[in-house]
Amino acid sequence: MNTERKELVEAVMMRLGGIKRLMQGQQYHCKYGEVLTGAHVSILFAVKHHNKSVQSHVLAESLAMTPGGISQLLEKLIADGFLSKKPSDSDRRSFDIELTKKGRELTEHIVDKRYVMLQKTTSEFSEKELISFVSLLDKLTAALQEKNG
Repeated sequence: MNTERKELVEAVMMRLGGIKRLMQGQQYHCKYGEVLTGAHVSILFAVKHHNKSVQSHVLAESLAMTPGGISQLLEKLIADGFLSKKPSDSDRRSFDIELTKKGRELTEHIVDKRYVMLQKTTSEFSEKELISFVSLLDKLTAALQEKNG
């Protein structure tokens, strides 16, 4: 890899890392007074993505977290009423994690909030730039999935 390309790849890595930190660094103040971090929100959306219940080790794996780290975050989400935990039917040593009604409402609210934020953030982009940006993100996602798949 030549020096110029290496510098460009490093710039992509830095910017993606910066975007991730900005998105995850947000604190979410819920209507009942709870404050959640980006990590909590990532877990809520990972559970939502599974549509039904999911075991904590699956969440830890999909979010590249340690089982201990995810357990601490799950306990807060359960205590705050966003998730429920019940013994697994398939594995007596595990628990199934599900979104509660309160958790579903919060994820819907966050989606709406993120949409408004991204709409404002990208308001300076032309339609052509947005199409190119989405295309590049799709290409990057596909390449990462192929490497990790």
